[in-house]
Amino acid sequence: SQHGVAHRVDRAMSNQQTAISRQQTALRSVESQDGLTFVELLIAGTIFAILLVGVGVHLRGSVVAWRRTTVTVEQLQQVRVALNRLEEDLANGFVFEPTGTWVPQPVFESTRMQWYVVRPAGASPPAAKQVRFVTYELRSDATGVSLSLVRTSQTPAQAASNVTGVPESLLTFVQQLAIRYGSVDAAAS
Repeated sequence: SQHGVAHRVDRAMSNQQTAISRQQTALRSVESQDGLTFVELLIAGTIFAILLVGVGVHLRGSVVAWRRTTVTVEQLQQVRVALNRLEEDLANGFVFEPTGTWVPQPVFESTRMQWYVVRPAGASPPAAKQVRFVTYELRSDATGVSLSLVRTSQTPAQAASNVTGVPESLLTFVQQLAIRYGSVDAAAS
């Protein structure tokens, strides 16, 4: 009977060793697998989503800044072109008319300026000059909310006959038109 008990104990121990061996084999096969667990996939997905949202926010901010910069550059370009045009007309302008018979007379107001300018006539003859009557004025847009700076150019005969020149819009959203200028009375010196 002792022999039977020892045989049963040996058999139980052998069964336990076999079970332990199977568990170790199963653990080794799990450890040697190349896949990811569900928790690892959730963590990786969360990190990827956070990175993706960060990149998206950064790109959106960059696009908004680019659009603002583009609009500002276009507005500054319009201002530069308008001021160059105005500067050229002022540099070639004159208000002296000895007979006092030229109509219309030059005007310098806060919403309208007009004066005569001398411009090169074109190709032939190269030395010929052409007198033009230019007007810069602030006009309301169709809604009446904002003002635009508009330039017209006419011959003196067209201006005297009240023939409307073709308006050229130079700037939009203008608030005021002001130019500082001075004159010296030659007789007083």
